[in-house]
Amino acid sequence: MDPRFGISIHLALDGLSLLMVVLTGLLGVLAVLCSWREIEKYQGFFHLNLMWILGGVIGVFLAIDMFLFFFFWEMMLVPMYFLIALWGHKASDGKTRITAATKFFIYTQASGLVMLIAILALVFVHYNATGVWTFNYEELLNTPMSHGVEYLLMLGFFIAFAVKMRWFRCMAGYRMRTPRRRPPVPSTWLVYC
Repeated sequence: MDPRFGISIHLALDGLSLLMVVLTGLLGVLAVLCSWREIEKYQGFFHLNLMWILGGVIGVFLAIDMFLFFFFWEMMLVPMYFLIALWGHKASDGKTRITAATKFFIYTQASGLVMLIAILALVFVHYNATGVWTFNYEELLNTPMSHGVEYLLMLGFFIAFAVKMRWFRCMAGYRMRTPRRRPPVPSTWLVYC
């Protein structure tokens, strides 16, 4: 990456991230086992998307550089779209899963933009305080700033995380049709949302 802007590839593992990586691996194996007989078409593409999501989740847990964290966070969006669009619930009109995937994509892209703005704002605040461009989490952690700026930055991250975990959509009144029979795909991608 470009060191002029403080962007680097920096991954690290501590006790909490180790636990999260192990749990992600276990949930990934469980998702493969649960979908083993349920997925009949495009099995290879299904498992490619599932592994792509697992890689993104593990990258999020290991990233120390905030730019890399954002990259892994957004990397999970494309395979989730395909999982929902290709293997989601299909209603009689055949459009439910495509509509759900498109709405999911739009909501998470919007929340990703909010997160990117919060990350860039944090980097700019750090640069104004220290004169150093960096995306390194450990350096950004000690950035001096007012409480108002702290709350605004935290709100940006909260909105991004809440949308990805479907909290914001429920609070905003966003409703998707719930199928009578739950297919395996929403349960697998909800694990990673």
